[in-house]
This record gives sequence, C-alpha cells and structure tokens, in this order.
Amino acid sequence: MESKLFDLLLRLTFAGSAAMMLVLLLRRPLRRLAGAQAAYLCWLVVPLVLLAAALPVRMAPALAVDLTPVLRATGAGIGAAATAQALQWSDWAVRLWACGALATLLIMVLAQRSFVRALGELVERAGIHTASGTGAGPALLGLWRPIVVVPADFHERYSQAEQALIVAHEQMHAARGDPAANALLALLRCAFWFNPLMHVAAARCRFDQELACDAAVMGHHGAHSQAYASAMLKTQTASAPAFATCNWQSCHPLKERIMQLKLTTRSTARRRAGHLIIAMLASASMLGTATVRAETAKSADTYGLTVKFADGDGTTSVLPVTAGEDLSLNWKQPGSGWKGVFRVDRASADTVMVRMKITPENGDVIAPSLLLKLGEAGTVAVSGKDGKPDLKIGVTVNRG
Repeated sequence: MESKLFDLLLRLTFAGSAAMMLVLLLRRPLRRLAGAQAAYLCWLVVPLVLLAAALPVRMAPALAVDLTPVLRATGAGIGAAATAQALQWSDWAVRLWACGALATLLIMVLAQRSFVRALGELVERAGIHTASGTGAGPALLGLWRPIVVVPADFHERYSQAEQALIVAHEQMHAARGDPAANALLALLRCAFWFNPLMHVAAARCRFDQELACDAAVMGHHGAHSQAYASAMLKTQTASAPAFATCNWQSCHPLKERIMQLKLTTRSTARRRAGHLIIAMLASASMLGTATVRAETAKSADTYGLTVKFADGDGTTSVLPVTAGEDLSLNWKQPGSGWKGVFRVDRASADTVMVRMKITPENGDVIAPSLLLKLGEAGTVAVSGKDGKPDLKIGVTVNRG
C-alpha cells in the first residue's frame, strides 16, 4: 500500500510542478491579453493535470495460472504465516509525508482559529458582521456560509463610498466561489508541503484571485476607482490570510493592485480569446499527462517469476509478471485447494518486493512478503497447527 502511495505521490509531484511552472509563465501575458479573470482561471490547469495524473491507466487483467499438473500434495491444514515483511525506504518516505501533511494542516487550522479569535464577538447588522476589535477585517469569513466581517472602526475609518466598495468586493468573492477555491488550495498545500513551488504558486494564485475580484467589482463600479484605491491604502497590511478567509487587507502588493484599477476593460473578443487559450491549454495538458501515463505503464518493469514448493516435485515454469500487477496461481490437491496472488514491486535497481496472499479452502488468509535481489531465491515457511513447517514456498525473480 505504501509503495503504491509513494509512486502516486511522486507522479503527482512531477505533473503538478510542470503544470504550475507553465501557469506561472503564462499568467502575466494572459492578464495583459484578456484581463485578470483569465489569469485567475488559468490556475484551473493545475488541479486538472493532477486529476489526469491520478487517474488509473487501464491495465491488462491479472493472469491466472493453474499449477495442478506441476505440484503434488503438500498436506492439509495451515496455520499463521511466520514471516516478517521487510520495510522499503519508500514506506518511511510515505510516513514522513503523512506527518508533514498533518502538521501543515494543523498549522493552517491554528492560523484560522487565531484569526477568528482576533475578531472577538461579532455583531450583525444589515447582513454585515462587525468585529469587537480593529486588528482584523474587512474579510469574507467561512467556507459553507461565508459572512462579511468588518472591523469595529469600519464606519469611522472609511467613507460611505469606500464602505460600499469593500462590501461589494467581499460579496463578489462569495458569489465567485472563492472560499471553496481557497480550501482546495489549502488541501493541495498540505498534500505537497514538501514542494516549495506549491507554496509559491499558492501565493500567486491568491494574488490573481484578488486582481480578478477587483476587476469584477470595477466592472460594476468603474467610476469609483479612486475611492477603491483609497480604501486599499487605509487598510493595514496583514499577515498571510487564513485558508477559509478572503481578506481585504492582505500581503498582496498594493501598488500592483492599484495599478490594475487604472486598466481599461478588455474587449469581448480579447476575453473570449483568453478563455479559448485556457481551454486549449487545459485540454492539451490533460491529454499530454494521460499520454505520458499510458506510455509509462507500457514500459513498466517486467519480471520472470519462478515459484517452487519445497515439498513438491519441482519448479514451475517462469511466469511473466509486470511490476505492480497481480499474478494469480491456482492449484488443487487431494483433500485441499489453494489460491495464491503474487505481486512484484520494484524496490531499487536490483531488488524487488514480492507480496503474496495465499488463501486455502478454509478461508484463512496468509500475506507474507519477501525483499529479494534479482536472481536470488527466497523462501517463505508456513507452519501448521503443530508449529512445524507445513509448506515452504520458494520464490525467484529475474528480469523479464
């Protein structure tokens, strides 16, 4: 399980990093061509590529082999397996990743709680919630039912025009579903906490989100750009926003946000051209990712698996198996029947992990594993009820 999760994480890291680098290169040209909304929409390419990289590739069905002609009776009755599974280094890497993801999530939750506590008691009036302190807000708070929160000195600090624009900005965040986008962004940061590029991309994405929201508000209140800029300047700069919060005051560069307010609205043709470019980019990225996944699956490591029962009368023929795929071996004997599923996973350049699941007719499941060097034989001993070895399985894996 850990080996498959490690492979998936590695695959998603490479695919996601390539997608983020592409978006980081294209976001500014797209903003100049089609506006801030196009630059923000371009970030959809990243989760779409991750989805394409995570989808399983259709594999050939597991091979089933009947070993009855090759093996003779080995006795009835089986007890518990008496082998220990060797841990691969990838198992430890997965556990380290899980600890880091949980720690990152905990930090985000604590930051969110700290922000909420700084607001103090909220008083609602006309759909606007006023905090008891002046150190936090204006902001859109919450994920499922977001609310607009303003500081205690909101009416004294800002003019009526500025107040209306601030509320319109936060309501625009809610209408566009930005809190859900921020939650997804937070989950990606937790999952890829070890990748510095993810944290850089997250900051740029939040910035593009603010620019897109500013542009949407200016689309309805374009004549009040000076009041909008004044409201930005009156708001103190805060630390990085909490994941379930859309802050009016933020760590985003105010100079660039104010300069964007002066830009004229892009024509319909340019906006459509930008959306077409994003659609083509997303389609090409997903198709390219899926193609690479398919080619990788085709070129996966193949091995020759040899199974020998020490109490039997010989060795099976060499059976082809692809890394990560199941090979089912079924045989019957006088008085008992057995089913075995073998899977070979690549551990390093010259070692493999052979995982077995043996099920006798009585329904007991035995799941031993062997860490083997290619070409060297390993043995799994299965003891019976009397504690004596009842069955010995010899396994050898060679390069296919």
